[in-house]
Amino acid sequence: MKKVKQNNNNKGFSLVELIVIIAIIAIASTGLAMSVSLVIGSEAKKACQKIEASLDSAKTGAMSRYSETLTIEYLTKDADNGIDNDGFYAIEEVYTLKKNTTSGVTNPVDNRSVGKEHRRLCDNRVTMELTYMDGSSEATTTLQADGSNSFVFEYDRSTGLFKNVKIGTAEYGQPVKLVCSSGMRSYTIKFIPETGKHVRE
Repeated sequence: MKKVKQNNNNKGFSLVELIVIIAIIAIASTGLAMSVSLVIGSEAKKACQKIEASLDSAKTGAMSRYSETLTIEYLTKDADNGIDNDGFYAIEEVYTLKKNTTSGVTNPVDNRSVGKEHRRLCDNRVTMELTYMDGSSEATTTLQADGSNSFVFEYDRSTGLFKNVKIGTAEYGQPVKLVCSSGMRSYTIKFIPETGKHVRE
């Protein structure tokens, strides 16, 4: 009776092979994580660019009309008011002087809102931090993704300079910088109080 010799070739992976496989998985995971981070980081850049455009628009509007306020805050979906999705929005609100219909005299105190424009900036993956003067020192506040606070910017109509910034309804000093961060990226808008201009760093 012949004995059948079995060829046992089921040794599995060697230690070297396992190390190589783990290294490949680690490299692929790192590359994927960096790609996702860069994609998310691009949202911060877009938000920063939109805020710059809104600031320019608010300044132009303030110097050509009576007043224009730029508010940045988190809003929930409200299609009736032009809010299509949850997220951080730049809200430009225009005010004009209201005239006394009896005498035709313009009253600079009694003004009225004539319209709002909502510009969606980003979703809550982007973090926004505003640094401003609080007395003689700087302070920083994070914009909350629940609508509990807001950043309010205004320009002086005659000079085009920044008025004091507001956090919600509380008034502080001049804005210093606004930082938009997401993933591994951060973008900074630096305010220049002496000229009413801003630059991105």
